[in-house]
Amino acid sequence: MVYFSLFSCHPGNIITFQWERPLSELLHANAEFEEHPIECLRSSDSSAQTKETELENTRSSIVESSSPAATPAAAAPLTPEECLSQLDIRVGRLVKVWNHPDSDKLLCEQVDVGEGVPRSIGSGIRAFHSAEEIQGRLVCVMCNLKPKKLAGYPSNGMLLCASVKDHSKGALIDPPEGSEVGERVCFAGISGNAAAPSQVHKKKMLETVLPYLHTNNEGVCCFKEIPFSTSRGVCTCKSFPNESVS
Repeated sequence: MVYFSLFSCHPGNIITFQWERPLSELLHANAEFEEHPIECLRSSDSSAQTKETELENTRSSIVESSSPAATPAAAAPLTPEECLSQLDIRVGRLVKVWNHPDSDKLLCEQVDVGEGVPRSIGSGIRAFHSAEEIQGRLVCVMCNLKPKKLAGYPSNGMLLCASVKDHSKGALIDPPEGSEVGERVCFAGISGNAAAPSQVHKKKMLETVLPYLHTNNEGVCCFKEIPFSTSRGVCTCKSFPNESVS
């Protein structure tokens, strides 16, 4: 293929074209330019402008695609009421209690919470109660906590107690007589499904609720001013009024 150069003059301009086409096309292009020089120049300018616009759009797309994705807004923390509604506090019965062989602070318990098989729970209440003293009694059990080991003993829940600030003295909470083993402790105006233990741990539900659990002047256990209740009445710890519950 032979390259042809065409020189055409227009007032004030010298236009040079380099063509890799047959001679007949070159002659036709030359004729077009001589007949309509302004239109040819405008067409050339328009084509260049279109390419520049396409290039700019491509650059913008690359910049946008490389920009970091917007970070989703963090979920608002749960309120104490929302956390309490998802905690599974049940009436339980201590079916077997003994001293932990390797800890002078722990009691080991088998607790019936209405599941057919007793739960193993370890409690640091040996300073409050002897094993013989609490055998067979009703208790309030926090049931949907992550399992853990206490001095090697598997613990699948927590017995609720009222105690003084330094935890040197305290006592187990008493559900009212006649409460059904396994029934859920309720709070007036607050309800919800029990959360999975992993969610209770992840969202720190127990930690959020604990500062609001206490006994009132009469030894009634409360969340804020709302009593712990079962189908038979309110839960109490009358020997420790106006103390924290945990």
